[in-house]
Amino acid sequence: MVQAISQGRPGDSSTQRAQTILEVAKQDPLMGEQIASSTKNQLPTVYIQITKDEQRADVNELVGNLQGLGFDVPDVELVNPGTQNTYVRHFSERNQQYGDQVFQVMKKMGFDVQQQDFSKTPIRDKTPPGVLELWIGHKQGPLPKQSAAP
Repeated sequence: MVQAISQGRPGDSSTQRAQTILEVAKQDPLMGEQIASSTKNQLPTVYIQITKDEQRADVNELVGNLQGLGFDVPDVELVNPGTQNTYVRHFSERNQQYGDQVFQVMKKMGFDVQQQDFSKTPIRDKTPPGVLELWIGHKQGPLPKQSAAP
């Protein structure tokens, strides 16, 4: 439970407290092994921010696709002003492969998406491990609808 909370939004006080608890627990070798084994094969949490309410329908489809692959996707957040472009952001080299996977899902769906690597920037230290962010920008219009095969 503490592990899950520690991977929340970086600015939340509960996330920061959970991270502190985990750091203290890691000082106990037995506890550290238990924590490491409980997170070993866990996919990242994907936080999604949209800039317009009209983007929700397409993003809800994306959420379903990502959850079907095993990603944890909390509630979508409407942000203002948000970004102009659409991005998949990863904050650690370990999560790049998952960022690539999410990027491919989004491209296949028709999102005009780019990748951003924050793994070598100071922001990586402020972001919990196991986090990806998706920013759906102002320029992102409705996705092309797939026609059903006859």
